[in-house]
Amino acid sequence: RKLDPKYGSNHKDRIRRIEKFRTYVTGKNFKNASTPEFYDDDYSLLMLGSDSPHAQYDEDLAELKLYSLLKACGEPSKDHIQSLKRSAKSAMALLKYLVL
Repeated sequence: RKLDPKYGSNHKDRIRRIEKFRTYVTGKNFKNASTPEFYDDDYSLLMLGSDSPHAQYDEDLAELKLYSLLKACGEPSKDHIQSLKRSAKSAMALLKYLVL
């Protein structure tokens, strides 16, 4: 939700949150450099947000508006026609890192 531009997050905040998540996933901020364990439903929530089947059937998650990484990659710019938001570049880099 904090990545969603509709909720007042600016470019720097979105970039900071994406980089913070990437640091968490890579294990760089842990002393033993261990990475967190993800499950199947975690991936669908990350990629699809509220459109994920898991989010739709879980009572606790159904009430939340979850912003997806795929949506962040394709968020259109409001200032430049036929362009993406600047934070889309960082979202795409994170997606590339997670997939490859």
